[in-house]
Amino acid sequence: MLKLLKVLGLSSLCALIVSLYGCGVGLDSTQKSLETQSSQSETLSNGDLISYEAKESWPKAVADTLVGASGIPASKASWSTDSSYLESGVSTLLDNFYNFDSFFSNLETRPNVVQYNISYQTNNRAASAAVFIGGTASTTQPIMLFHHGTIFEYSDAPSLTSIDLKTLATHFTGAGGEMSVALLFAYDGYIVVAPDQLGFGDASGVFHPYLISSMASQTSIDAIKAVRTMIDKEEVNASYNTEIYSTGYSEGGYSAMALCKHLIETPVSGMNLKACAPNAAPIDLSTTMYATMTADTVIFPPYLPYLIFAYQDQYSDFPKNSEIFKSSTAGVNYGDQVKSVFDFVNSSSVIWAAMSPEYPPTLNKTPKNLILDDVLTAMNADLAAGTHAHAIRAKLHDNDLHRVHEWTGDYSSVPIQLCTLAYDGIVPLANASNAVANGNQMILKDPSNGTKIISTEGLLAGKTHHALGLVPCIKETKTFFDSKKNGS
Repeated sequence: MLKLLKVLGLSSLCALIVSLYGCGVGLDSTQKSLETQSSQSETLSNGDLISYEAKESWPKAVADTLVGASGIPASKASWSTDSSYLESGVSTLLDNFYNFDSFFSNLETRPNVVQYNISYQTNNRAASAAVFIGGTASTTQPIMLFHHGTIFEYSDAPSLTSIDLKTLATHFTGAGGEMSVALLFAYDGYIVVAPDQLGFGDASGVFHPYLISSMASQTSIDAIKAVRTMIDKEEVNASYNTEIYSTGYSEGGYSAMALCKHLIETPVSGMNLKACAPNAAPIDLSTTMYATMTADTVIFPPYLPYLIFAYQDQYSDFPKNSEIFKSSTAGVNYGDQVKSVFDFVNSSSVIWAAMSPEYPPTLNKTPKNLILDDVLTAMNADLAAGTHAHAIRAKLHDNDLHRVHEWTGDYSSVPIQLCTLAYDGIVPLANASNAVANGNQMILKDPSNGTKIISTEGLLAGKTHHALGLVPCIKETKTFFDSKKNGS
């Protein structure tokens, strides 16, 4: 049903902002629902705006903190790593990754950034997104889609990012607080749209369609339409042009690539895809990611049941738990055991504990030992033969995004840059290198220049530098997008 909106009393909030920083882009005194819409969401069309809310004003002081020498987020401590498993000489490399001092120029001339939360229709249900706008109606800006990485809890949805204006204490959501880097683009000339992926935010009534290309791309297309409707109502002090940029990290990189594939194969009027930057993206599902998730040692096993449960929810012909998972000696199916705690309230550590084949639970680093032997045998035979006869491998193949040479549109007309660290143990470099091998117009970036950041011992201990690629790849993305912006 149409979301019922409450009056926020933002006039007092705006007064506070004025007294502290100046109001920047003006905050309206109420949330806005669209009275012309029906109260039944099923009567809406995909891309329709249901409601919007001016939620926060992010003062320039936040940007100063984010781009300061202390790193991103405000304290580098949350991104620090255990030196016991780092290779020698890495400290200097990481310091360079986190130094954003020269990332922006003339920051003091930028307006404050206003965060809007929108509710909109996509995939035939209500969904939500956070929108960050730092410009005014006098200057048109491109729209950049920032897709968040894999999250397990409702509380990490991008629309829940917030700031306490009295203390400037920030709450950055997304995977590992990644909305902090998304916000930076809004301070520097982009309208940033960060959808709450389906299963989170307003669309929390559905199991998140993890790594399903068509649903990820439709969510983004409809978010763009809804944001433009909000701005067109002339109650938001901003102006957009036709340029679209798409990026994200990890699963967010997959969603970014899905959007680019959609716009290349099925162009949408008024959406001029200028550049695509899928970072550390698991786009080779049927080969590289299958081998990674079913290896003898897996760094983060909960990704495997996440994918299986999502595909079961979306595909009626996908095998059920009894056809995939073994059962314990007590007769409990391991798939059912894990699914019982996979409720988007429990943390990933609770899910991982439920993957233990023994009691008391241990952290199972070999999730394939929960899979039926005949299923593994069939899928491994597929992998060796380069086929996808088994139902699971077939769906993975359907959702692969690395075979760009098979896209029906002209992918060479849109610059695509893939960035990943060479020794990423969760989303291996082969995802990107296989895509580049399939499309000679694509750019592959490794900001670590092949530096092996963690040792073999670190990998076996379950420690990885996958998260450490976020900041350097976002820096590469910013440089890449800026070079293409406004017709350059």
